[in-house]
Amino acid sequence: MCEHSLNVYDMLSTQRSPFVKANEESIAIIALFHDLCKCSFYKTAYRKVEEPKGVWNRVPYYAVDEKFAFGHSEKSFFIINNFMRLTTEEAVSINAHMGGFDDRAKGGSYAIGNMFNQCPLAVETSIADLRATYLVESKGE
Repeated sequence: MCEHSLNVYDMLSTQRSPFVKANEESIAIIALFHDLCKCSFYKTAYRKVEEPKGVWNRVPYYAVDEKFAFGHSEKSFFIINNFMRLTTEEAVSINAHMGGFDDRAKGGSYAIGNMFNQCPLAVETSIADLRATYLVESKGE
């Protein structure tokens, strides 16, 4: 999670449109805390996997262990808000960072689109998260 957040920070710092202005502190807050909701979200579980020659091994994997169901982005904002006051732009950017993958967007709500229209930094945050996830970070390694 730390590596991903640093990758988002790098993308948001260096790859955003020159038309989207943001101070360095806001960039750091948004990038480093956007996925805070994932803390204590996963637990190690085990499953049996068949290896060659019919040998079964017990293999660990991460399973979801949701203790506080509040929505992905909304939960990050909620946790942060208990410790520091966010600017409106920071709050909206964190809340909308999932973009089209957000359950609100998948459910047909216009909330994410409305946030994007009102806060260009939210658009850039979502793009930075996508770039970090799908272009920078290796999958399957």
